[in-house]
Amino acid sequence: MSGYASLTLHQYRRLQTRALRSERAAVFRIREGSKKMALGGQQAEFSESQLGLIAPRAPLDIENRPGPRGVYKASAIALPDGIAESFSGCESNPLGRSAARHAGDSFNRAESLLQDPATPAAVKDHAAREVLLWLAEDGIVFPPPPPKGLEDRLRAMISADPAAGWKADQAAATLALSPATLRRRLAGEGVSFSEVLGDVRMIHALTLLQATSFPIARVAEECGYASPSRFAARFRARFGCAPAAIRAPAIERTGTEVERSGTA
Repeated sequence: MSGYASLTLHQYRRLQTRALRSERAAVFRIREGSKKMALGGQQAEFSESQLGLIAPRAPLDIENRPGPRGVYKASAIALPDGIAESFSGCESNPLGRSAARHAGDSFNRAESLLQDPATPAAVKDHAAREVLLWLAEDGIVFPPPPPKGLEDRLRAMISADPAAGWKADQAAATLALSPATLRRRLAGEGVSFSEVLGDVRMIHALTLLQATSFPIARVAEECGYASPSRFAARFRARFGCAPAAIRAPAIERTGTEVERSGTA
């Protein structure tokens, strides 16, 4: 089971993304700017101080908009595998928003505790669950998880190590399938191995660009690309902008740290 992670995300331009999938459930709070999300024909807009949920494996359309100071900023707590099921329901409101004081206060406490390596694991779990309990009081819970298909299993496997030199044959063997069966079953789900691999890597790249100050060349390496130029071309094809456009120019020049918190 993956642990908790606390992230601070920055973005310095308006960006619309389609079918953005997170392999892990998360709860977020907008610090500056605003966020639009759409899922299954529903949409919602989150403004400063509001909290919301990211359902695992849900293909979200997301638009982040910088605020008056020219920055979009959000805090996010990634949750361990399976916790979304503990806070899910058929009458879920996955795009629900909360600006309730108790929910916000509990989020800030959890964020602080998760960033402290001395915090015991049980206390981290209690703090994160408190946030979800307050959101549940407002009817904001995760939707029931859909059955996992082969694409879901493949995405989870690649997400665990996006920098690895993944090949279809290797992935098939890890999944206890023949390469032909992997290709056939993925085609039945409407995707190919290369499409899944590229998308997982690009989503990981976007997170690194938002949450770290790694140079572009390192982001490319962390996503399995030896060539920064090829990486940039793939990123532009997926998100419509160059990787450096996500960031403030000064950060990309100096390479200084942007507020990155460690994982629990």
